[in-house]
Amino acid sequence: MATPDPPVTAPPRATASAPSGPAGHRFPTLFSPLRVGAVELANRIVMTAHVTHYGEDHLISQRHVDYYTERIKGGAGLVITEVQGVHPTSTAGFPEVCFAFPPEAVERNAALAASVHAHGGRVFAQLWHSGMHTDGRLFSHYIQPVGPSSLPCTRYREPPREMEEEDIEEVIEGFAASAANLKAAGIDGAEIHMGHSYLIGQFLSPYYNRRTDRWGGSLDNRLRLALAVLDRIWERVGADWTVGVRISADELVPGGLGLADMQQVCQALVARTRVDFIDCSVGTFNSGAIMVPPMYFPHGVNVHLAAAIRGACPGTPVLAVGRITDPALAEKVLDSGAADLVGMTRALLCDPELPNKARSGRTEEILHCIGCLQACLGRMHDGKAISCLLNPAAGKEREWGPGNLVAAAERRRVVVVGGGPAGMEAARVAAQRGHAVTLLEKQSALGGQVQLIVRQPKREEFGEITRWWPRELERLGVDVRTGREATAEGILALDPQVVIVATGSVPDKTGFSYHECDRPGMPGAELPHVLTAWEVLESPGRAGGRVILVDENGSYEAACTADFLAQRGHKVTVVTRWFRLGVDIPDAVIGLLYTRLAKAGAEVRTTAVVREIAPDHVLIENVFSKSSQTEPCDSVVLVMGKTPCNRLYRELKGRVPALHLIGDAAAPRVMDQAIYEGHKAGRQA
Repeated sequence: MATPDPPVTAPPRATASAPSGPAGHRFPTLFSPLRVGAVELANRIVMTAHVTHYGEDHLISQRHVDYYTERIKGGAGLVITEVQGVHPTSTAGFPEVCFAFPPEAVERNAALAASVHAHGGRVFAQLWHSGMHTDGRLFSHYIQPVGPSSLPCTRYREPPREMEEEDIEEVIEGFAASAANLKAAGIDGAEIHMGHSYLIGQFLSPYYNRRTDRWGGSLDNRLRLALAVLDRIWERVGADWTVGVRISADELVPGGLGLADMQQVCQALVARTRVDFIDCSVGTFNSGAIMVPPMYFPHGVNVHLAAAIRGACPGTPVLAVGRITDPALAEKVLDSGAADLVGMTRALLCDPELPNKARSGRTEEILHCIGCLQACLGRMHDGKAISCLLNPAAGKEREWGPGNLVAAAERRRVVVVGGGPAGMEAARVAAQRGHAVTLLEKQSALGGQVQLIVRQPKREEFGEITRWWPRELERLGVDVRTGREATAEGILALDPQVVIVATGSVPDKTGFSYHECDRPGMPGAELPHVLTAWEVLESPGRAGGRVILVDENGSYEAACTADFLAQRGHKVTVVTRWFRLGVDIPDAVIGLLYTRLAKAGAEVRTTAVVREIAPDHVLIENVFSKSSQTEPCDSVVLVMGKTPCNRLYRELKGRVPALHLIGDAAAPRVMDQAIYEGHKAGRQA
């Protein structure tokens, strides 16, 4: 997988001894040990903290244990748990937020520590207070948000109460008590969250901290809380433990802390107290997508920040993050001297076995994170338990972990019809279980709708699907037959014991909207200049200069097709009935798309619908006022519903021993659901 060179500028690092075996040849630094505080890590690969919504009773759950342990079993050296709050007011907007301060947290964290240690790994926990970034209405009881100043959070928009001396003391003690609980549980260390504009970061930053007392103003005053927290923790836990910090190496907001400021902050922390490592993230709630960079950002996007912090704090291990998804890039980051550790969080979410595959020389088997954010950050923002679009077993390790994929008791003849993501995953899993699998695809290449997605700007990384799955099917011996449409009689001639129908869907071109089921379609939808998004992506030349794009499903398809047309020079007007384009797209990503569309001169008409299409114009109506106006155009692109292609399923029903209908062929939805159903069908085959 090609990755760009990271922008690294730090001094060269010490040469590590190379382990034996394939990794010693290809990735000697990545798989070398490192001492961090009181512990030694087996290698430099870290799964950093990220919210999962796996908590139970606001504590670490068995699901957490299974999830983190799977990454250690897969070869990661260290996992850092998601945020564990140090005070009842630290909740952010997370309905299953975990707390570290209750006595009950010791037992839950002890189970995690024991499991990770049993498989040779290390585990830290991230301690945190959300400060002003708190949804006070999250639970049945109201929470009063607190912060250094009474500035409201940009996400939850609740002004916090300005903290008083006793509030600050409670929080300091909460950090210390929580750290003591972690140590008692056998957790190897703590990471104190001082970034992303959470509470300690709010005190550090002049952007958020408007105080004039001893906790605000000068840098020394703004550092006071961070130093007090670290000092109190060390008093409580003793020297034989590990404590580091997570920072935003650049807040990326005017008036906030820039890189030079954060170098000064880190130097002060290292000089005045003990800091065992520095985890260098970036951004705040005011900085947009960069905190969890999607595919619109290059690989290694934040490495230069880690390099600068490492250069300012020699001798303190530094962790780099930001789309480090490939072991070759990780090795380059380490060898350049930019960092001592690499955060490969979403890479490990996508493929828990990445380290073991890299170590044993099986890099072609690695399934790389594509930075889509659809099932991880997207689900997290919706308050749902996270997963991975490409890896539906993420978060279901107890049921679907690699060790639970057992050989079938009886080898069956399995026919999968449809070579899109759902069909390929069904075929892959069924073949892994030992079945004789035949995959039928009418197109000349596998991938289904992915073949169109990769044509959209900045979405090329979806090509990982058409790289990895066909290669895995070949490796597993699946009989792949392309270029011929399957028929019921042809399938029956193969004498299958199991048939999995994954024949997908096609765009509806009638203009029917499920929002107005009384209308059979849109007048004028049959005109020759009316196209679907698929037709535009397949043949861009069919679209005229002025394009009206009708968004009736709120998905990536509409927003990214609009981007596709706008970047090619078309004058694009998007008409959507919602309050913004792409209502199902995470805020961070839609912000990037809006920026791209604005720069390309595209226009977005919200709370509007197209009522009628004429040869040279459309009639647009406001959803609320019902006022209407005409808009000239040369082409109309419909992004509306889809029709499932399930004819084969109906023809085969009752004629084969076992029959499954999955993905869009069952009901057109989103890709992570399709891959999930493919995985499930493969296990059931």
